[in-house]
Amino acid sequence: MKPTRSRVFCVQCKKQKILFESEAKAKNFIKYNSEEILEESGVAPTRAYYCTSCGGWHVTHSEPLVDSVEKKLGPIYDNTYDMLEDFKTYCKEQKWRDVYLHGVEVYFRIVGYKKIAEHLESEKHLEYIEKLTDELEKEMYNAITTVYQIAIENDMNNEVKNTSQFYTHGINIGCSALGFFKKDTESYNSVKWLVEDMRQKRSEFEKRMRIEAEKTTPLERLVNKMNEYVSNVQTFLDNHEFFQASKHIHFAVLHLNKHQHIFSGSNAMVPIIDKLLEQKKQIPEEYNIR
Repeated sequence: MKPTRSRVFCVQCKKQKILFESEAKAKNFIKYNSEEILEESGVAPTRAYYCTSCGGWHVTHSEPLVDSVEKKLGPIYDNTYDMLEDFKTYCKEQKWRDVYLHGVEVYFRIVGYKKIAEHLESEKHLEYIEKLTDELEKEMYNAITTVYQIAIENDMNNEVKNTSQFYTHGINIGCSALGFFKKDTESYNSVKWLVEDMRQKRSEFEKRMRIEAEKTTPLERLVNKMNEYVSNVQTFLDNHEFFQASKHIHFAVLHLNKHQHIFSGSNAMVPIIDKLLEQKKQIPEEYNIR
């Protein structure tokens, strides 16, 4: 039968609770009284726990705090971990645009995860968050330095198409990283320097390109621009980004129409137009811009 005495006001629970001298007595109470309590109140105690406020043992029907916290934070950890793994894949495959966009997503997911973990006072998950943050910073730093090296190499080899693009990728990734890297650390200062250097080098590169462009004829500049469109469209097609491919073909057509006077009477545009038409056929109908 249920004891009628040994009740105390528990400061921690802010209500009357039965106080047991030992865990064994508390568990025996659950064993011999839970069915009767369930019939009377609809809920029955399922576990015993030690109360530091009362200096003894209570019983309760609620789940342990650790279990309830884990139910809330466990799925968030799994989702954040999976996002970080996807991010690592983008880095490995050198999909720099996805690296920039996905890196920002992972960071904000970690921020949200951390706020919940702090609210629930979960030391274990705060340790997980620290590890996830360190991994993200490490991968982001490696991505920035890799893009920087590629951009410098392209610049030295005068690869016009890729140089400015890679500098831009590096700057975007670097700026997003500076938003969440710990300030005044070696990594933060290094990334800050890389971003500033890439901005300066991109500016110098684009200035050289403008000077070179002034040496060419309008027709040569138009041919170069259209070949750039063709190259970009092919990249989008290879990555199955059909809407982007269709959009760039649309831009190419607008550019041609605007500069008809430049190539009028010349066959220089014929192979480029043929290539664009061939690329357009590779785009599924629902992605075509009319």
